[in-house]
Amino acid sequence: MKKFPAVISGDMNCYKGQAGETKQYSIEAIFSFLESMGYVSAYHKKTGELLGKESKTTYYHRFNENSPFFLDYTFSNVAFKSYALCEWNKEISDHVAQMIEL
Repeated sequence: MKKFPAVISGDMNCYKGQAGETKQYSIEAIFSFLESMGYVSAYHKKTGELLGKESKTTYYHRFNENSPFFLDYTFSNVAFKSYALCEWNKEISDHVAQMIEL
């Protein structure tokens, strides 16, 4: 993972403070592992927000606007020009699209 430029993006299916999470399988463990391999979270780098303190939402559980979570991430070990979360389109998905320009 350190040897080649790469982007890892998708639904990590976990968030900070999730019930039943263990230290081994927490979003903090994922962040720590990826950071040790030279990857950064595009959202957190762009916004300067801390993990678990995100002001945006990437997922609405069962399409419910009152059940928002941040659990979709894009990590990269190469510089990116821009990153954005798109507007949620509940006719398409319960997730919010991410756009990254390398």
